[in-house]
Amino acid sequence: MSSLYLFGRPQDIALQKARGTIHQRNHMRLWLSPYTYQGRDVWIGQISRDIGVRFTLASPFLTTHKIDPDVDEARDYLVEDLAAASAIEALACVRGAGVSTIEHPAHNLTGDPYYTDGLRAVIFLASEPVPIEHIDYIKWEGLPLDKD
Repeated sequence: MSSLYLFGRPQDIALQKARGTIHQRNHMRLWLSPYTYQGRDVWIGQISRDIGVRFTLASPFLTTHKIDPDVDEARDYLVEDLAAASAIEALACVRGAGVSTIEHPAHNLTGDPYYTDGLRAVIFLASEPVPIEHIDYIKWEGLPLDKD
């Protein structure tokens, strides 16, 4: 799994999960941010779903994974997977990157098109199992962060 950079450094944790075939696996990267929220560390993550491999000059390996252009599907899958595992204490959505559509997609660094509703999931992981019906749903317009 290749490195992506945030805060001037590669991800602190990189995970992948198969979804039927090697071409349908999810890649998730996590960075420990310099922020805290109510005394808790804030991790920032990125998730995408691979749907193939292609050649590119934008990679030192000359190949890269083609991502599913519906990037919200990977976000929703992660939330559903963690909720089914009783791992979410609280959940919110905040505005992130701008909205892009199938007709007017945005593009990633290697030129793959993607579209999104522009929302990002904010997930508070539970220290003990939390049934889906007990997840606290928070309505936020933005994430109030404290910089250390």
